[in-house]
Amino acid sequence: MTAKQIGAAVRKARGQRSIREVAGAAGLNRHQVTSIEDATTNYTIGSLLALAKVVGLKVEVTGNVLGYLRDAALEKARGLLERP
Repeated sequence: MTAKQIGAAVRKARGQRSIREVAGAAGLNRHQVTSIEDATTNYTIGSLLALAKVVGLKVEVTGNVLGYLRDAALEKARGLLERP
């Protein structure tokens, strides 16, 4: 998926909930959510996974992503990925 397609899917899944409500539940600020929905800036996989979890989107990650999540800032993303 492209960044624009991801943003559109997040926006659709957010439904009638406000950006502020969804951002707060995901631990993000509203500008981060807007940027993801509008595909205007880069974002971390941790931010995307947190937002996807809140809006109920399933994120399928291919490859050995868990092996790349070594940075402390992304450590919380490990808990958001579904493990087999």
